[in-house]
Amino acid sequence: MLSFGWDFVWTIINLLILYLLLKKFLIGPVLAVMEKRKQTIEESFAKAAQANAEAEELKGKWQTAVDGLDEEAAKQMTQAKERADKEYNRLIAQANERSEKIIQDAKETIDNERNQAVKDAENEIAMLAMAAAAKIVASGNSEEMDQALYRQYLQAGGVNDSNGN
Repeated sequence: MLSFGWDFVWTIINLLILYLLLKKFLIGPVLAVMEKRKQTIEESFAKAAQANAEAEELKGKWQTAVDGLDEEAAKQMTQAKERADKEYNRLIAQANERSEKIIQDAKETIDNERNQAVKDAENEIAMLAMAAAAKIVASGNSEEMDQALYRQYLQAGGVNDSNGN
């Protein structure tokens, strides 16, 4: 059987003292260092999580700002296109008005020149007719003489008799 002796009791007491000393001087400080290290790591994780959250918040703000800039740029492009279209339409209308005015002025000029040419031609014909009439009256000749003067008048005026007379 087993016998419990004083050696056994002293061994147990020595083990207990050793355990308490190790706990106090070795395990305690090691656990304290490990706890301190654990807290430092947890603080680092908390700071990293906070920094990550702040970064995400800043990212959201920047993304909102960039989206706002994109919308503003699109809005300004649309406005610029509208202004360009208005200016284009205004210039086209102005050019059309100018071309219509030029055409109208050209038509009026042509009509005036045609009317002036007709008046000049009428005056010239009237002068030639009066000159021919004066010659006929002044000559007092016969019908043959009148026909000769008529032919001479037509040749002088640049008109040919269609009958060859």
